Amino acid sequence: MAKTLHDILQEIQGFLESEVYPNEIQWLNQDLRDSFHTLDQLRGVVKSRGLWAPHLSTSEGGLGLGLVDFGRVSELLGTSPFGH
Repeated sequence: MAKTLHDILQEIQGFLESEVYPNEIQWLNQDLRDSFHTLDQLRGVVKSRGLWAPHLSTSEGGLGLGLVDFGRVSELLGTSPFGH
């Protein structure tokens, strides 16, 4: 069963609240290179949850969202400098 936009937004919001927002200050106050490993691990988690590349078609490994739906995702991701 395909995820609804509501489900996708809730999952992204939960991920941001648990994994990203609490770490933003630390990541912003250190050399970006020191955060690469952690950020790569988080990207892997996002991919494993099926949330990676929402703008790409499902055949390309994305969620196949249209422009308006991707705009909603992008608005949410834009709440953090590490969202996108």
